[in-house]
Amino acid sequence: MKHSLLVLAVLSALLLVLPAAARPRRGEIRWEPLGLSGGGGMFSPAVSPVDGRRMIVHCDMSGVYRTTDGGRNWTMIHHSELRGNTRCRPAFHPRKADVVFSPSGWMSRRLMVSTDGGVHWTERGVLPAPLRGEIAIDLDRPDLMLAGAGDGVCLSRDAGRSWTRLDGVRGEAVGFHFDRTSPPRRRILFAGTTEGIWRSDDGGRTWTPKTRGLAARPLRSFAGGSRAKGGKPRIILYVTVPSRLEGDRPSPGIFRSLDRGETWEPVEGRGLNRDTRAFDRWAMGPVAQYHQVLVTDADPRRVYVFNSNTGVAQPHHATVYRSDDAGRTWRAVFHPDPRWEPTNVDKSYVVAEDNQYYQSVPFGAAVEAGNPDHLFFVTSWLFITENGGKTWFPGFTRVKPGEKKPVGNRRAPGLDWVCNGLVVTTTWHIYEDPFRPKRLYICYTDLGFARSVDSGRTFRWWSERGRAPWRNTCYELAFDPSIPGKVWGAFSNVHDIPNANIIRERHRSTGPGGICLSTDFTETW
Repeated sequence: MKHSLLVLAVLSALLLVLPAAARPRRGEIRWEPLGLSGGGGMFSPAVSPVDGRRMIVHCDMSGVYRTTDGGRNWTMIHHSELRGNTRCRPAFHPRKADVVFSPSGWMSRRLMVSTDGGVHWTERGVLPAPLRGEIAIDLDRPDLMLAGAGDGVCLSRDAGRSWTRLDGVRGEAVGFHFDRTSPPRRRILFAGTTEGIWRSDDGGRTWTPKTRGLAARPLRSFAGGSRAKGGKPRIILYVTVPSRLEGDRPSPGIFRSLDRGETWEPVEGRGLNRDTRAFDRWAMGPVAQYHQVLVTDADPRRVYVFNSNTGVAQPHHATVYRSDDAGRTWRAVFHPDPRWEPTNVDKSYVVAEDNQYYQSVPFGAAVEAGNPDHLFFVTSWLFITENGGKTWFPGFTRVKPGEKKPVGNRRAPGLDWVCNGLVVTTTWHIYEDPFRPKRLYICYTDLGFARSVDSGRTFRWWSERGRAPWRNTCYELAFDPSIPGKVWGAFSNVHDIPNANIIRERHRSTGPGGICLSTDFTETW
């Protein structure tokens, strides 16, 4: 009975996290998340322009997470308050640190607002179509907002309470900009969508397409930086588009405008990936594709872009490029794989165990409006820099205090990792070892398997040595009732087998799976 109650309690902790501000009354139980953090798709990242320590991310497993200490620790927002949306970036208020706007739920038309830093949420307004792309707020006039809605764009003049669809602006939103070199009451606005760039010179009443020089479609990302103070007013706009092979060179994937969108010119500065064929068999393609673009009003000449790889080795890898001269020159500033030098990213439990970084194109990225040194991006993991890309740290995990920090180009197996609250993937089961109660085992989607030897205070990801050959998902364990340490496990390279993703064929279901045996308390299989 004791074991059953503990299993029920810990499983509930993984599935339900109460709002941090809700103080437990006498006799109430306080729940805390356990296990390994990260490991599931994260989307829609945002950071506060008032307090850069406040950040928020959405997850494709329906959760939403917030941090108030720059990504060191995270709290899941209670599902009754806000649910995950992978298609639209939230927005923090430009003056009030505790106010944040977000959609709630998949295909949602409801704009939610929190006035206590993301703990509690209420409906602010309803848009005519599901929220898409991002929510944007004029930093100088917070009542003025833009948001993507379906295949168009909507505008609000009353802080999100009511919305008007913009006539003539077509396509799914990819970014907005409020030109801060123009007067707040006669603000020049920009809306970027998959189909083009539109500009309004009358505060959003009428809109004109501004695409001369932009031939490729669809537009992938749009961002602008405008600065009216501290010298000559400056506004620079940037977009990314698909790149393809044209003869013996790749077509431009990044464009900029120095004249408020009247004309666009390619940014083909020195330092970008100019490969024209795949470097190795792990390449995402023969030509690098540039996706998210980030820039701030603090320095419109400082711009970041995120690319797909043409090979896993540097300099062909998926990385973050930074330019300090509006795109004339670039340098890669994200080097996470210990197999190549230089490296400037702290190891996570995956890199420490496997001695390699598994590359992917970010699902989203965000930069602090007043601090171009502070940005972060999300995939199945989350990485943060606070010094413009000189160094990065994983915002989803950290090694146990007192444990030697894993550095260098060698594996660092068997380390204990602290759960920082960013738990974003499915837990199928959690078990207490029947012979060694301090040992806990978690069956995961995407992460496979993890174990704890200290009653759940820290967890270890399974080691590459002795790992099951089917590493995506561990579904269930069975313990020999008479032999300590003898455990059977059910594993598969297909996740969500019992769920609608497989039944309705939304996920590929052709991967292998099988049963493994451990005789050393799950140290090896």
